Amino acid sequence: MAVIDQEKIEQASRISWPALEEEVLAFGVLRYAQGYTKRANSMTVFVERDLDPVEIKRCSEAFFGQRNLPCVVRIAEPVHSEHRSKIMALDTFLQASNYRLVDKSLLMSINLANRDFDEPLPESASISDWLDGFDNISESCTGQRPLRETLLRKIKSPQFYSSLKNETGETICGGFSVLHEGVAGIYNLATNVNFRGRGLATRVMQQLLTWAKQNAASHAYLQVEQDNTAAVELYKKLGFSCSYQYWYRVKNL
Repeated sequence: MAVIDQEKIEQASRISWPALEEEVLAFGVLRYAQGYTKRANSMTVFVERDLDPVEIKRCSEAFFGQRNLPCVVRIAEPVHSEHRSKIMALDTFLQASNYRLVDKSLLMSINLANRDFDEPLPESASISDWLDGFDNISESCTGQRPLRETLLRKIKSPQFYSSLKNETGETICGGFSVLHEGVAGIYNLATNVNFRGRGLATRVMQQLLTWAKQNAASHAYLQVEQDNTAAVELYKKLGFSCSYQYWYRVKNL
């Protein structure tokens, strides 16, 4: 696995994928966004801090219980081995407390220092126009358009929204990138099911990485479910490698 500054990447990913509410505690941050994505509706544990599994469980269950959501804890595998035992102790405790494991995922990253990306860059799409197109290509979107637009407009860091269209002006592939403190996160890469296998996702990725490089990003990162083998292979071909894994523990009702 590629060694990166895990704490910096974790912080950048929270800034780049905002929640409506955040409550920062000594051992993690509670995040709420009306149930839209686990990433924005979970307790994200700070890997390098002291952890009390009982207190993490108590605080998380109280927070999400007050908001009528299932309790979700996001756990990242530590890059440095000295933190591994406490993280695994937390995971074991939650498993024994009737929390099931879901969505095992990879944090993949690329060092941009010696990489050449020079895809011609169009003007960034507006958030509203990008969302219009994304609704047409994403299989996971089920409404909540006002909420999704609210979340994107909360991002204060520089952003670039890519949309590829067909001859009729319909968006067929897209994604966006957010730059925070020298690292660029890539989000929501998706291709219309009728246009897959044509290299469109590669082209969008190259646009996003070109933008990141032009804006002095040292690294780019993305998050992908481990079972999404097609996406993982695409990212590997572009030079990404796995930096660490993370997963969610969800309390059974």
